[in-house]
Amino acid sequence: MTAILQVRYTLAGARTVIFITHDIGLAYYVSDTVYIMEQGKIIEHGSADEVILDPKSYNTKRLISDVPKIYEKWDLSTV
Repeated sequence: MTAILQVRYTLAGARTVIFITHDIGLAYYVSDTVYIMEQGKIIEHGSADEVILDPKSYNTKRLISDVPKIYEKWDLSTV
């Protein structure tokens, strides 16, 4: 997991990276834009803050409820 975060912050601003995960908490912390999919179809998308802080779909709300805490993005500049 640390290696993924290091790569993301090394490439920040230099490239577009598609990061696929079931961990919505991690997606929030490492992404600017988030797409939520169900059965291969996009059901919600927007900035990480929009999707996580104001989810529209039931499935997004369910994913968020499974994460213990999503309040502030971590400062990973020292990772």
